[in-house]
Amino acid sequence: MSLEQRQALDAVLRQSRLGKATEVNELRRLFAGAQLRSIAAQTLRGLYFDTALSWGGPVPAMLRAVVGVDHVALGTDFPYLRRDLAVGNRQRILDTDALSAAEKDRVLGGTALTLIPRLEELPCR
Repeated sequence: MSLEQRQALDAVLRQSRLGKATEVNELRRLFAGAQLRSIAAQTLRGLYFDTALSWGGPVPAMLRAVVGVDHVALGTDFPYLRRDLAVGNRQRILDTDALSAAEKDRVLGGTALTLIPRLEELPCR
């Protein structure tokens, strides 16, 4: 990984609040051989991202451009994140002009249903 790629990855990790040393080191390990397999953006497209507390700043545009909204889900970080923060983050997604209505639906539930189809069977749906 080039210095420029490492700095870009570090910036994304900091912005997306994946700042725990173990997570950063694990992701760096995953990307260590990325040049041999594919460019970093192609590797990122195979991952899914949650938005627990990171729906702001450049994050929405970066996720949309790099992985597409079909790989982004509303994250709650339950049980660690306070409910009011999770609800506020959901409202920020609803209020954003960065996504179409269909993209908001995807982030607020569609991606999760794709990953975990049995969620459709829950009585709260």
